[in-house]
Amino acid sequence: MTTSIYCLLALLISLTLVVIRVIFCVPFCRLQDVSPVLDKPLSVLILLGSGGHTGEMLNILSQLDHKFKYSFIVQSNDESSVLRLEKSQVKGTVYTVPRARNVGDGLLRSIQGTLKCWLGTMKVLVFDKKWKEGNIPSVLLVNGPGSCVPLAYSIVVLNILGLASARIIYMESLTRVNELSLSGKLLYLVADRFVVQWPELAQKYRRTEYHGILV
Repeated sequence: MTTSIYCLLALLISLTLVVIRVIFCVPFCRLQDVSPVLDKPLSVLILLGSGGHTGEMLNILSQLDHKFKYSFIVQSNDESSVLRLEKSQVKGTVYTVPRARNVGDGLLRSIQGTLKCWLGTMKVLVFDKKWKEGNIPSVLLVNGPGSCVPLAYSIVVLNILGLASARIIYMESLTRVNELSLSGKLLYLVADRFVVQWPELAQKYRRTEYHGILV
């Protein structure tokens, strides 16, 4: 009987610690913002999502300080994004992960693709040697492609486990005027900052920020 009580107490204490850790790490639950302590140049991880998403992201980066240390994640077979990055003035290490989904994929294929993308992302974030040599990000910057969802939640998991301490910045696509994209809805509660480019969205979603059209 005594052993059972001790086991129950240990379980309750463990669950309490997990809840406290989640509250500390997930922005929607956090009681107050905890800014990271930066004792070295800011390291930014960026997802290039192909097509218009890549174009918008490169336009944003052209307005930022190039003294930041950039790392990029591209999806498999996305040679276009790699070429556009090479032609830009922004430089950084490039990692490749499986594509989460293709246009026209059904529900089952989308789930399978998202799982493969998540596993590929975790492999890069946890096991890649170049990553461990100083590319662990202070900030994750994403703007809406499907692969940003498993990537962002990978960062959330690593933050909770204490293996990372990264802030997530989500910028909604310019094409979204009245309603968030599916990626935006899935990341709305876990993004530290959620930027939209139309006042209609800022009025509808209280956690968003509106600074005009940025791309």
